[in-house]
Amino acid sequence: MSMNTPSATLAASDAQKTALRLALRITASEKWDLNRRFPVVMSRASGAHVWDVNGKQYVDFTSCSGAAPLGAGYEPVLAHVATEMRRTGGILPGPLSVHRVEVAERLAEIFPVAQRSVFFRTGSCATTAAVRLARAHTGVNLLLTSEYHGWHDWHLQDRPAMGLPRRDQDSVEFRYDLDLLEKLASVQRVAAVIITPEVNFFPAEYHRRLQTLVHQHGALLILDEVMTGFRYALGGYHTAVGLTPDLITLSKGLANGMALSAVAGRADVLNATEKTYLEPPNLGPHILRAIDLLDERDPKVTGTTKSTIDPFWYDGVHFAVQCRRFGLDFDDVRELVTKVMVEVANDIVSFADRCRLINEIGEFRRAHTGARRWGLKLQRKIAQVDSYARLWPRAHFVHIVRDGRDLAASHLKTVPDWGTGPPPKPRGAGLKWFPGRIGSRRRTATSSCATRIW
Repeated sequence: MSMNTPSATLAASDAQKTALRLALRITASEKWDLNRRFPVVMSRASGAHVWDVNGKQYVDFTSCSGAAPLGAGYEPVLAHVATEMRRTGGILPGPLSVHRVEVAERLAEIFPVAQRSVFFRTGSCATTAAVRLARAHTGVNLLLTSEYHGWHDWHLQDRPAMGLPRRDQDSVEFRYDLDLLEKLASVQRVAAVIITPEVNFFPAEYHRRLQTLVHQHGALLILDEVMTGFRYALGGYHTAVGLTPDLITLSKGLANGMALSAVAGRADVLNATEKTYLEPPNLGPHILRAIDLLDERDPKVTGTTKSTIDPFWYDGVHFAVQCRRFGLDFDDVRELVTKVMVEVANDIVSFADRCRLINEIGEFRRAHTGARRWGLKLQRKIAQVDSYARLWPRAHFVHIVRDGRDLAASHLKTVPDWGTGPPPKPRGAGLKWFPGRIGSRRRTATSSCATRIW
């Protein structure tokens, strides 16, 4: 960025100093990407020019840090956005819209690898989504990465000053070193390799060799083209040098500074979106298969958190492990799931069918512990409590949790209109079996205990 004054080190005016002090106090940091922050608080921009709070004009050689290759406030873009915001209302009730389809079609025209596209708001979200898609598609967690890919934790292993160390142990920095990449990929299967093409430091041949190595080891290649996608060439850097990455990420320049990003690439990899944020549609077979994987000690279900097991199997594994933790063997869960599948004549698809499974589990636990009542803890809106009362006819109470905190009391059927009252406290040794020991089944009889499914 260049100023229209002889020196960029002129003393800041009182207005500039005041603006900087305010910024540092409530929003800015002492440093940014470089060793010091440029001592300017900007007020507006247009095209290739920007003005500070004093009205001083500068030339912006960065294209708004890469976000606006057409220049700040490019009128055709602003006019079209304003028109469409007024026409559509700005916020639509669902994620599917005509605009989404049109942009995906246009990306497929510009980027030959873009068989499908999914959209987000920021570059950080796009790169993180690409990593999640790669892990879900391959069933492998290990990721090799180089260079900066945004604010999220998974790629910051080489930046301990930015936070807690070892925040994602399945993300390894290989420092653009192809020998190190070869060594790491030879020891353990890799889900994907993601890099930012550093065109000023590595020639096209380096990137072609990288792609060959990645695919030889059965991993996916993700190119972070947030910076290069609309600035290096039409079709991005990979098109210009003849690469065929499995996924690319786009953001800066995609909407000339508007909040929009995308992950584009192979259709089969993008189809892993079904595994990344949607519940398995057929819950019964999913739970039964998860139990089989647990019995087989399959590596896909090793550990207890989403970062240590295959994300697709997390819900089924968590369900089965929680049932075992609170008194059911895996055979018990198999029996109950199969029973409900027969009764509802499907694979436990609807919400009501899933509630029926919970009802069976609650009754099973009550019968085998001697408890007089059972209930559930849910993360749902408290206004829905009557609906749950109908869905679980034999539940004595439903404990509602909102926003992850206990903000509502249990609701007992013995209280008129499901009034707010605490559940009856267990007496004596009534909860000895409750935490349980993983793998054990306790059949201890109790006089009266209020229990929860999970």
